[in-house]
Amino acid sequence: MSGLLQLWDCSAKGVLISRQFHAASTEKETNIPPGKVTKIVGERLKIESLAYSHCGGLLVVGFANGTLRVLEAQTLQDADGQRSVEGDVMCPYFTVATAAAGTDARVTHVAFSRCGTFLAAADAQHAVTVFKKEMRSKPRRDVEGIGRAVEKLAGGDLYAVWVQVGKCRAHYKEIISLIFIPPTAIDPNKTRLLSISKDRHAAEYDLEASTVTGGIKLISLRRIEQTAQPMAATWHPYLQLSGAVPTSTQEKPLDTENDAEETPDPTPTNTFLLTSNSEYKIRLHNSDTQLCRKTALGPTFCGMLKSLVVVPDPTNEQSCSYVAYSSEEKVAGLAKLPFDGNPHRFTGLIAHPCSISKIAVTFDGAFLLTAGYQDATVHMWSINAAALDAQVAMGGKDLEPFLDMLEDGQDSGSGSFYKEMEDYFYYAQLRSQGEDAATARLIQDMVEITEIPSIMQAIGFYPSENEIQNMINEVKYSSLADAELVDSISFPELIKLYINHKPVFDYSERDLLQALEGAIKCQPGLSEEIKHSTLDTLGPDDVITKKGLYSLLQQYGESMTKDELEVSFKALLSGDTVRNGEAPEEFTGREFIEEVMGLQSTAVTVAAAAVEKH
Repeated sequence: MSGLLQLWDCSAKGVLISRQFHAASTEKETNIPPGKVTKIVGERLKIESLAYSHCGGLLVVGFANGTLRVLEAQTLQDADGQRSVEGDVMCPYFTVATAAAGTDARVTHVAFSRCGTFLAAADAQHAVTVFKKEMRSKPRRDVEGIGRAVEKLAGGDLYAVWVQVGKCRAHYKEIISLIFIPPTAIDPNKTRLLSISKDRHAAEYDLEASTVTGGIKLISLRRIEQTAQPMAATWHPYLQLSGAVPTSTQEKPLDTENDAEETPDPTPTNTFLLTSNSEYKIRLHNSDTQLCRKTALGPTFCGMLKSLVVVPDPTNEQSCSYVAYSSEEKVAGLAKLPFDGNPHRFTGLIAHPCSISKIAVTFDGAFLLTAGYQDATVHMWSINAAALDAQVAMGGKDLEPFLDMLEDGQDSGSGSFYKEMEDYFYYAQLRSQGEDAATARLIQDMVEITEIPSIMQAIGFYPSENEIQNMINEVKYSSLADAELVDSISFPELIKLYINHKPVFDYSERDLLQALEGAIKCQPGLSEEIKHSTLDTLGPDDVITKKGLYSLLQQYGESMTKDELEVSFKALLSGDTVRNGEAPEEFTGREFIEEVMGLQSTAVTVAAAAVEKH
């Protein structure tokens, strides 16, 4: 809240330089010697976001009032040519968003491209603004304004100008990450920009085609989550499915003084976005198509993850083995790659007495920095990767860490759920060979991937069509790096797939009632005003109509036809002699849950089991 920016020496634990930001510029008081005393006009600006350029020469700062500044990283002074407008006035800041009545204008995320040519900012109004650096030169003239760029322009020297290319609002919810992807070997001249939002979409912008007159061009807007919300996202050229490090050509050294471009050739052709969501899952998405290539169970002991930062390896720039994270429950920690659902690959600790605002990792990967929200404290933690490696080794090999995460908690593979799953695995082989076949059966250690949905449903996990496709794609393309497509899966891999994809927590009655709330608004005959009004929380005894439920299921999610709905209700109510397979015209939320779907709350189920036992 103070608007104070400090540059610290991490080794000496001391402040090197600081700068106080205010809403208005400084004005010198009259009748005092120059350079002695200045008067600050305007209130202090709250700093919301920070980002260094890849070379470390520039620092961009986003503020709560919707403005941002580009600073020289070593002096914290305004960098060259932040804005050039007619009349030769140089302004030290950009306006990214304007706060209207009841709106928020915070600059929530800022990022530099690796080449140093582009700068992107995301604001609380769900928009992305892009800036491009241009070199200019004009004759010597008198110029109004402040900063070193004014001196260069007044002297007729070559100077840099950050041009505001445009602004695009592709999302309707909070943007959680801005990611620049550098050129690859396939496309060596193209820098890409992606934004990830809580609206479950990833947007990609066309930086080459975007102009000041034409605005920012949107290449694609793809949905990356079906029901969960993305909470954190990051990118690294060597994030891989298996942990194998791809080879690469040697990078050209960077010109740190001028923040010059590097030779864009170190990035592999097949790179991944790493995201975490509100359902405690971690996903790897292909950065080109946003196709989900891997889903893994994340840590459940610390709440949902809200920050992910790749830990660099100073001994090998072409690898990454660890990811630092922070959660919404004041926990920061370290994870070992690759993510496979093994809980021993995560470690964490309570880093602050309150929520964590931001985290960062030093360039050498030796320290993790965490900033708290209310405690006004930055903590510096030493990263001991060897301790996490030992924890992973002690947790067991291959399938051992996963067996005790099954429903009956048997880590030896002798539990009833394990045996039941094994029976279904072998029965799926018989099914694929034909249940009525008279020839000798061939029992193997693999089953076709087309049998995955049937096995999951048999053991009580009912994935959606989207989740089924994700599971099949994950197995099918798991060996794509070796130019192979996989068409079968082993039993140990099937167990891992089940643990990584099944919901962490059971659905509660409140979850189901919340899902049914849309059936009230979808009821035919309602006015537009009622449809767009705020819906009161649906209670278990509130009435829902059959027409409203049909309308909801036909319009949203994985939509169903009327015939499919009637077949489903007939199957659900086949044993009901009163309804005889027909959905009732009206029913309460609880009646639908207990009588139509045949579900019981956990408390009722546990109590019934206890009575039966005694």
